[in-house]
Amino acid sequence: MKCRKLTAIQFAERSAIERVTLRKIDRGDPGVSMGAYLNMLKARWNSISE
Repeated sequence: MKCRKLTAIQFAERSAIERVTLRKIDRGDPGVSMGAYLNMLKARWNSISE
């Protein structure tokens, strides 16, 4: 297993979310949808398992 270093833009693209949404998640904004969190977690899991 190899963890890749991704830029925030690349990670947002892989997560299928906007960069602004990724920033909101990072800051703990309570207005972010659960779907955005799930997309982010799925992208993170895929980047670890590649």
